[in-house]
Amino acid sequence: MLKVFLISSAFCLLPSALILGIQVKQVQAVYLNNNLVKKSKINGDVLTQALTISASNLELQAQKLFEKGDFSASIPLLEVAINNYATQGDNYSQIRALRNLGLVYLKLGKWQDAEAALNNCLNLIQQTSNLQKTEKITASVLEVKGQLKLSIGQAEVALDTWKEASQIYEKIDDYLGFTRSGINQAQALQALGLYSQAFKQLTRAKQNLEEQPDTIIKAKALQSLGDVLRGIGQLSESQKVLESSLVIAENLQATEEIAIILISLGNTAILLDNPQAANLFYQRAIQESPIVEIKTQAMLNQLNLSVEQKQYLTATELVTNIDDLLNQLSASQPGIYARINLAQNLIELRKEVFANDSNKPLYPPAKIADYLVTAVQQARSLEDARAESYGLGTLGTLYEHNQQWNEARELTEKALILAQSINAADISYQWEWQLGRILTVTGNTNEAIVAYSQSVKNLQALRSDIVAISSELKFDFR
Repeated sequence: MLKVFLISSAFCLLPSALILGIQVKQVQAVYLNNNLVKKSKINGDVLTQALTISASNLELQAQKLFEKGDFSASIPLLEVAINNYATQGDNYSQIRALRNLGLVYLKLGKWQDAEAALNNCLNLIQQTSNLQKTEKITASVLEVKGQLKLSIGQAEVALDTWKEASQIYEKIDDYLGFTRSGINQAQALQALGLYSQAFKQLTRAKQNLEEQPDTIIKAKALQSLGDVLRGIGQLSESQKVLESSLVIAENLQATEEIAIILISLGNTAILLDNPQAANLFYQRAIQESPIVEIKTQAMLNQLNLSVEQKQYLTATELVTNIDDLLNQLSASQPGIYARINLAQNLIELRKEVFANDSNKPLYPPAKIADYLVTAVQQARSLEDARAESYGLGTLGTLYEHNQQWNEARELTEKALILAQSINAADISYQWEWQLGRILTVTGNTNEAIVAYSQSVKNLQALRSDIVAISSELKFDFR
């Protein structure tokens, strides 16, 4: 399940110009030379006269939506920008915008669309006469493509792709890019079960970072390194690296980055069996950050910790505060996962505290269901199949605990079908196991055995939890 709640952060290098009030009801754009036609819609306010807006401003607007987690809404803006760049004959900008489009599709779990956009990038690069100018953007495209390959279980291809990106970054003396690609390679090695090689790769990455001047980019890279080290069980090393990242961010007075690093430190502290330290890190993150998404993230981690520690009074207070913050979150991926995570904790609270009295006024099933129904509706509006699967499956968990077996089975099966449709084995195994429990209780033993067996098969295929550095992939406007 989600439990430790991590919001992926996206950073951009664009000027601060912002175009407001761009409205288009429906955008149809043709990009590159492959006659690929996409039709996209934006929920809520719609776009008009987008083709008259400069492509760079459309990219800026898309970046703002991306940062909010409203990934689907950024798609038509990027498509129009790509079309405009094609009309202008600006190949370099087309490549950049297509790379960003591929990243958006990656975030949404739309693997085929992501691959099409990234392949279009690489094809266009081959058609560009000044290949030297495109070396950096090529490496950036390869970084995203590597993450895509890892996401669909092609770890060996991901490893080769990131090696290629590393070679380019080394050639152009971009040592931060070189180091970032090295961290990515460690993830692929981890997925292949090559843990010793992964650790050696991370050790080299750490040495490379130590030689770089202290910048925000270095702080972010160290934070990513700390997260990956935690993912492969190198907890003490993870803590040291994250502490180094925090010192840099504090010296630079980078408030948002400080809060994000503090949350990472809290997550490592939990695995080091130091819940008191973890809680202090989360509390500092809440105090440091003015950003509601980060505050919500830290509070949800505190709530999860309180539930695990059976500190029910503290948990009750946190639920009230989180509920207030949820009302400030937009219909975006962070808001969706926040509602799902809160619902998961409330289900656990009901199981622990109110299992023998379903009439308790606190955390009634209907209230928990409201959080999940809202999350599912928002996920559908954003065309986010992963989030929708999590929402439906967790709703199935709620019905399971309420012993409404037919509804629990139906919702779990829907969640499983969604997860399977996007080849998300990391989600599928959870719903297969849940389905096995439900089928067992309802006397469908043979079907339950099949569900359990498939869950174990998927879990073994995953091999290990992978800390996705995709949270550090950002829009590229260079």
